[in-house]
Amino acid sequence: MNERYPDVYWQCEPWQNYYPTQNFGPEKKRKRVPTQAQRRAANIRERRRMFNLNEAFDTLRKRVPTFAYEKRLSRIETLRLAITYIAFMTAVIDGQDAENVVLSSAQRKILEKAYVK
Repeated sequence: MNERYPDVYWQCEPWQNYYPTQNFGPEKKRKRVPTQAQRRAANIRERRRMFNLNEAFDTLRKRVPTFAYEKRLSRIETLRLAITYIAFMTAVIDGQDAENVVLSSAQRKILEKAYVK
């Protein structure tokens, strides 16, 4: 027996690994494959989410003044027009005359795009 090394070291079988079994590199995680039921549930949740989002946009489209004969506004057009309309109504509530409300150039472009098609 060697005095430098403990007895345990010499008792190991030659085929055993003398190094720690702990892995120091990043652990590779297996990609979890969703079951059919989980996938179906996720699809139902996503459909419900999209239905609610579309209903909210439809409600907003009804609240924002547009001409009835125009085509249906896209989501981004609806949001931009709603922002402009809110800014306009805020200015009117703050006491500005509706004809003298100052809009930014971006807001004017939105209004022109929405009403002069």
